[in-house]
Amino acid sequence: MEQAAWKIGSTVGPIVMSALHAGHDMRAEVASLCALSPMERMREEDPYTQGWIGYGDHRIEVSRSRFEVDFNRPPDGCVYCTPAEAWGMGVWKDGLPEEVVLRSRELHRQFYQEVQRLLDGLLTVYPRVVVLDIHSYNHRRQGPTGPAAPLAGNPDIDLLIPEGERQAWRACYEVVYRALSEIRVDGRLLTVGNNVRFQRAAFGDWVARTYGRRVFVLVIEFKKIFMDEWSGRLDQATATCLGGGLARAVAELRPLFGQKNGGSSVAGRSPVDCLL
Repeated sequence: MEQAAWKIGSTVGPIVMSALHAGHDMRAEVASLCALSPMERMREEDPYTQGWIGYGDHRIEVSRSRFEVDFNRPPDGCVYCTPAEAWGMGVWKDGLPEEVVLRSRELHRQFYQEVQRLLDGLLTVYPRVVVLDIHSYNHRRQGPTGPAAPLAGNPDIDLLIPEGERQAWRACYEVVYRALSEIRVDGRLLTVGNNVRFQRAAFGDWVARTYGRRVFVLVIEFKKIFMDEWSGRLDQATATCLGGGLARAVAELRPLFGQKNGGSSVAGRSPVDCLL
């Protein structure tokens, strides 16, 4: 029996965290058409990122592979139909039937509909909400024994705020930036960049476009220094260090967004209003 394409776990609070590319499963009709091995797929997915979203109050965990449907792409591009849409990889054995594409696109529609219900509901309780979307990226493209990509242009952590949102949310962004900049791995402070490797993220752009100044959305891309991207083996010590920095960032954001609608605050404004 196929498991649900995603699950949303919720407690109480204004912090939403998502792992849109953590999934590896495929529904049976898609798996039978796929030409890639499980390891080839996993190399372009974001394994283990679901382990970090537990710091949020609401956790969006995707279980399906991005090669079935990519929730971080717009509706018309959420299925990789051609190699050009999948880093040159030939994903399908003999093409992809249109009815399969349509069913995957319907999952994409349902996902965004459910996320919108979640955020709409939270905004009836809180004047401002946080969305932290967690991803990872490869840096050893030349093979398991090849050199890693140079640090210049490949920061350990890359932060993406949707276009036009950086200045509006500057103070909140800096809270996260400072917390992540304090992470040490093997005695080395990690490098944190701003839109260095990545400039756009469809999910973050959609959140910003839909909710504007009501939702602070930040995409966090961790370089895969926490795992072997060719074998899939986790480096637990490094993953724990990264998770600790992320936990600090969430803890420092929380007081800025924890005021509920109608609650008392400085001059009748919520804490985050005083920063915007």
